[in-house]
This record gives sequence, structure tokens and C-alpha cells, in this order.
Amino acid sequence: MRKNGYTYLITILVIAVIVIAISYMIGIFNNNLIIYKNERDSIQSGMYAESMINISISDYDKLKEVCRKIYYDGKNDFLNIKPEYTVDDIEIKKLEICNDSTFSKNGFLITSVIEYNGIEESCFAKGEIVNSLFTMGKSILNPRILEGDEINNLKETEIDFNDANKSIARVIEISQDCYMKKDGLNIIIYTEEIEETEFGKTVKENILHKYSCYDDIYLKQIGGTVAIEDVVKIYGIVELSSVYLYKDIEIQGILNLKGNINYIDSKAQINVKGITINTCGNSENNLNSEYDFDLVNRYSEHIKNFIRPKINTIQKSLPEI
Repeated sequence: MRKNGYTYLITILVIAVIVIAISYMIGIFNNNLIIYKNERDSIQSGMYAESMINISISDYDKLKEVCRKIYYDGKNDFLNIKPEYTVDDIEIKKLEICNDSTFSKNGFLITSVIEYNGIEESCFAKGEIVNSLFTMGKSILNPRILEGDEINNLKETEIDFNDANKSIARVIEISQDCYMKKDGLNIIIYTEEIEETEFGKTVKENILHKYSCYDDIYLKQIGGTVAIEDVVKIYGIVELSSVYLYKDIEIQGILNLKGNINYIDSKAQINVKGITINTCGNSENNLNSEYDFDLVNRYSEHIKNFIRPKINTIQKSLPEI
């Protein structure tokens, strides 16, 4: 009896050890399974967070639109860019874009926060809003100093006037031969007419435009020739296709040069502070241009491709500053 009892006791102990071992192994397996599932869901959640960024930037026209909005309308605003449709298991906690110059001047930051199966992951995209043509510090943009994609980029650069923009006080179009000179605190653009009188022939000035020399203007030449008779200063955007210089003209803003510069006095110059756009590669004799981003930016809403978003990096975390 003692021997049988001892055998039973040993058997029970062995079975207990086996049960404990199996339970322990099952526990480890379950824990590993949970860890694996969490890791898988975490990876999947991170992939979804990155996918939401890729979806938000896939429509480039829409990206340009939102970048234009945050650049001009709200320097510190966060703009919601959530897509209309997503996977049922995904909850988009945050998908927004904002101005952020922490890592690059005139930059933007897209933040994506996704929850998938109870696991929250983030992803970030950093980029630049402003077309690199206007931030490289070059005072004159022409095909001779640019290369590759920059030349195609330059060809897309056009002045696109919008009446809703308030940086320009008035638009002046020139379509015939005329003269420009100062008249006190005003600038006048006029033509000359010869009149026959009883005393002989006289020259009459026919004023086409008269405006304050402090106004921001968009001067657009669509025909004729402009002769600069006095030293004048213009604030705004000037498009010139045919000009004769008797005196200097100073432009604070943007010169869009569409033709060669002719001069009567070889010392007379066009002096630009801002930027000169010379898409056709016209002669730049008698042109002095000094780069000033603040002046370019002041009238930038009228430059068609000034806003040209570029993604620099997409990553799961932001480095500490």
C-alpha cells in the first residue's frame, strides 16, 4: 500500500509539473501572440498614418490651394485636410497642415495621427511652400543662369492679376506710344498731339494715366513704346516690352522684362529692388537688379507659380530642436 501511495503521489506531482509547464508555455505563447498582434497593428497604424499623408498630397492642385490659404490667410492656422472616405477600422484623430518654418523658411508641416485597433500612431511631412526660384537669392531669373527643371519652372512664371488682391491699388495698361514723367507727387503717362493754331504748331499733352507716386500699381505694357523722360520710382509690378530710357527708372517690386531695353542716354538705367523675371532671355544692358525677398513677397499673390509646394521628407517623428 505504501508503495502504491508513493507511486500515486509521484504521478500527481509529475502531472502537476506538466500542467504548470504547459500553462506557462501557453501563457508565454498568448503573451507573444498579443505582442505580435500589437506590433502588427502598430506597424499597420503607422502605415495608415503615412498613407493619409500620401493621399492628402496626391492631389497637387488641392495641395497648392491649401498652401496658398495658409500662406496668405492664416500664418498660424491649422487647416483640416481629412479625406472624405477612409477604411472603417481607421479613426483619423488629426490630419492637418500648417505654416512651420522650424526646419525651412516658408515651410509647412502636415501632421497625421491615426488610431487603428486601439493603437495610435503619428506621421509627419515637412516641405516648402514657396517656389525655389524666388528663394534662391538670384536678382534676375533668365534661362542663361538656370538649368534643367528650373528653366521649365521659369517658363510657367506669369503675372496673374486678381482684382480681389489688395496689394495693388490700380492696374495701368499701355497699348500705344507714350511718355512717362513726374508731376509733383504724381506720375503721369501721356501721349503728344500736334495741334495747328493761328500761331503755328503746338504740342499738346494728352494724359492717359495719372496716379500718386506712392501707389502700388500693376503697369502692363501690351503695345507701343514707353519713353521715360524723368527719374521716376514705381512700386509694384511692371511688365515692359519696349522702353526708351532718357532718365533712370526705379522699380520697387517685380520687373517682368518682355523686350530689350533701349536708351537715349547710355548712363540711364532700370534699377530694380525685388526681382527681375526675364523668361525670354532679353538683353539686360542698362539693367541693375538687386534681390529683395520682402518686396517680391509683397506682390507675390500675382505670380502664378509663386506657391509651388515641395515635400522634403515624410517621417514618423519630429526631431527635437
